[in-house]
Amino acid sequence: ETTLVALAVTPRGICGASVGDSVAWLVNSRETRVLTSGQYKGFLGSSISTPVAFQEKKFDGTLMLASDGVSKYSDHEQLEQLAQLPDLHDAAQQI
Repeated sequence: ETTLVALAVTPRGICGASVGDSVAWLVNSRETRVLTSGQYKGFLGSSISTPVAFQEKKFDGTLMLASDGVSKYSDHEQLEQLAQLPDLHDAAQQI
């Protein structure tokens, strides 16, 4: 069993689906939108998994995908600040 976030970024925005407890966030200086907020916690491969679709028409910021290990055990405020740094490679080294 596992979790999954699958998405596509197009000129029309972001669309995707998720199952489990991995996350997709869209972070900018004003807010953090949790794109996977409505997902069901059943894991992919279990008999109770139900993928939940999501869509965001405005792609404004940094798209951040994280496993449950990162999203559950990291400081969300720090992650949001790191996602706004101009060099995301350096930001990833700080996690």
